[in-house]
Amino acid sequence: MDFLKKTKYKLLIREEDINTLKKYGIDVDNYKTLTEILYVIDDIINNEDLIDEEIEELDYVANNLQETNYYMNTNK
Repeated sequence: MDFLKKTKYKLLIREEDINTLKKYGIDVDNYKTLTEILYVIDDIINNEDLIDEEIEELDYVANNLQETNYYMNTNK
């Protein structure tokens, strides 16, 4: 079971995704929006020397965050 954790700035992120981001030096408690975290992930993917598995791992987390961002911040 994967639980959502609330960050310092009250963002909801899956615990597994938080742990993955930590591997890449991203501390979710430093960011106020999911968009900021997505920007950092994109920057790492485009500017770091990563192997395919690392890119896929970060891409997977980015997709999770985009989905959460959509559901939390889109008026329906």
